[in-house]
Amino acid sequence: MIYDKLALYSRYTGLSKNLSAALSYLARQDFSTVGAGKIELEGDDLFALVQEYTTKPFEQGIWEAHYRYIDVQCVIYGRERIYFAPLDTMRLGVYVAEKDFMPMTGEGSPLDLSAGFFVVFYPEDAHMPGLQVNMPESVKKVVVKIKIPEIQGD
Repeated sequence: MIYDKLALYSRYTGLSKNLSAALSYLARQDFSTVGAGKIELEGDDLFALVQEYTTKPFEQGIWEAHYRYIDVQCVIYGRERIYFAPLDTMRLGVYVAEKDFMPMTGEGSPLDLSAGFFVVFYPEDAHMPGLQVNMPESVKKVVVKIKIPEIQGD
């Protein structure tokens, strides 16, 4: 997992070509007029999901992890709490391959993500996004999905 200010994204661009492309895209794109939906950047290898929602209480959260994609999550406006934990500390459910979604249960630590910050979740990082910090809040977030083989093959 990586957590940092988006303004410092260049520290991580040497890790992978597609991670560099994802972070550069997030840092340079003006999302103020971009609506919710999928934006293809490099087909299935690299794409962005623009999301708009209201954060929810912890009790409504769902733990997840992904095996085929890395998540680069960046809040455009608002603030949300994301819990995270090492995948090997969780009780895994049944993997849903067509959604690249591994549900699970367990405990983790909170991270508050606000505008100007990003977090990168790798397959070994369980996470529970979309939670309220104190009260429900409107959030616009972009999740850039990076296909795993590119990262492992760099």
